[in-house]
Amino acid sequence: MLGFDPEFPIDPSDFTRIRARNAINHIALSLDTAGQTPTRWQLSTYPVWAHPNIELIWEGVDLEMCHPMVRQDRSQMHLGDMIIEPSDKVVTYAARDLEPYRGFRIMMRSLPYLMRRRDLKVVIVGGDGVSYGSPPRQGGTWREVLMAEVGQQIDPSRVVFTGRVPHDLFCSVLRRSDAHIYLTYPFVASWSLREALAMGCPIIGSDTEPVREFILNEHNGLLVPFLDPSAVADTVLNLMEQPLLANALRRNARTYAERHLAMKDYLASYKTVIERLTGERS
Repeated sequence: MLGFDPEFPIDPSDFTRIRARNAINHIALSLDTAGQTPTRWQLSTYPVWAHPNIELIWEGVDLEMCHPMVRQDRSQMHLGDMIIEPSDKVVTYAARDLEPYRGFRIMMRSLPYLMRRRDLKVVIVGGDGVSYGSPPRQGGTWREVLMAEVGQQIDPSRVVFTGRVPHDLFCSVLRRSDAHIYLTYPFVASWSLREALAMGCPIIGSDTEPVREFILNEHNGLLVPFLDPSAVADTVLNLMEQPLLANALRRNARTYAERHLAMKDYLASYKTVIERLTGERS
């Protein structure tokens, strides 16, 4: 992942910092005990000699809590000062914090393209802190930095920043989404991606390794180049003109989650591994 984003060139000090961070993992791996990772891509980032002691157990989703919209209930929704009407087209984006690792810059830079071409509303969920990476060098938050960059090119009445929200409201927002944008560096995949699949969101995802593990392009989502805001916007707009494709993506996303992301299967896999390691059955 180091050097993935050309907007943040590698500094020599990065190598020592990353090596220090990896020290904990190296110590744990050298203990010759058991580990667990939730994706094939994450497993591939470990040294080959450590693979035999790392279990691949996909993280699960509560499929009853994270379910698709019931009977297309597109009732009016209030989010801050924004009122979303049943007929409105809604684009969503969500991250724990709004920052580069999760493609927030790319999302924000796609807004001028989106808003020049269609009357839609955008809901951006996430806090102003830093979960990964670093805060802006010039100070402030990434939201403030990006609003200073593109704010004059967008209609603020059609964009709402909700901050962090309760999980039930997060689910309601994603169910209402006509196009959910999920972007990430080659990094751990978010729980929100798994939950968006379970809720049957039409997902536009970055064409990066973690996302490709979950999304097959044009089957249960659409993949776009991470660093191309105009491609993100074009893909969203094209999707909104193709209701049959959107409905197919919704169905296939939910089916994928039921087959691969069920919480009961996740817990059963953990139970099997624990019983094998301890030699005891519960």
